[in-house]
Amino acid sequence: MSFLPDSEAELARQIAYALEDESFHPLDEVQDSAPEECRYFSDLECSLSEWSFGYGVAWALFRVREPLAPATRIAALAQGLAREAWRSHGSQSWQELIKRDRQERGPVHGDPSQQLEEFSRNLGNMRVRRSPLAARPAAGEARDT
Repeated sequence: MSFLPDSEAELARQIAYALEDESFHPLDEVQDSAPEECRYFSDLECSLSEWSFGYGVAWALFRVREPLAPATRIAALAQGLAREAWRSHGSQSWQELIKRDRQERGPVHGDPSQQLEEFSRNLGNMRVRRSPLAARPAAGEARDT
């Protein structure tokens, strides 16, 4: 028995619900730790954070659904699902967000559209790394300190 939604449309709906959840504020900890004069994020930064969250949820759902699928398949599925959920979330287009951000902050080095594409591609190439388990002493054996 699986608790995962069967259709991709329902998965996208679940991602959109996660994005709309009022308790979801991933940048709060960063903002609270920032110096007083830096405790704000632009709409672009907030949107990137939200999109990344949506992508992460989509990636995890697809990985659980297809545990043996190649990473490239999971990344492509997750990116498509995050894109669909993002559209239904009602956020502004990336072009509008980037344009307004650049007007407020001034020019940046490099092409913003390429930076966004690279950011998205890097998200899709992420791998989960597990640290090797520390050697555990056998039952009754003392652990070296």
